[in-house]
Amino acid sequence: MGTMVTNCKKCNKIFQQSNQPYCPDCTKAEDEKFSALYRILQNSAPKGGISIDALSAKTEVPVEEIEKYFVEGTFGTATPYLQIYCQACGVKCTALQRLGRYCIACSETTAAQAKVQVKSLKELRKLHSEEQRLEQQAELLRSNKAKRSCNGKFGNTVKYM
Repeated sequence: MGTMVTNCKKCNKIFQQSNQPYCPDCTKAEDEKFSALYRILQNSAPKGGISIDALSAKTEVPVEEIEKYFVEGTFGTATPYLQIYCQACGVKCTALQRLGRYCIACSETTAAQAKVQVKSLKELRKLHSEEQRLEQQAELLRSNKAKRSCNGKFGNTVKYM
């Protein structure tokens, strides 16, 4: 099987493909950019967070790109410190005051207009944490199953079930 080459999605340079859609130079630049964003978010915690506009100005990363990171959930523990605008009413709120792309008030209003019942934020967080717990348990089971494999007497793999 030969090596696979492809064009970088950012700079269009040809490179040997790995797990990333970007060449090594663009991957390094992306990592540095993300690290700067994350570091500023973490440092803004004592001040109650930082607005997406201020974060964009400090790092020169476009607001749209920061929103993409936010939506993908890549900020992890720094997410609560990002103050981002509701896409319906434009109010600036933290991640804890949002349900997806909208603030809680807009989410509830939209749900009422659509005549659907919206779970409370507390219920949604509980449901989300339960899903995360189940996923962690599944991952633990998968890793334990892989660990149970061992080499037998004749070098072949024996799996215990």
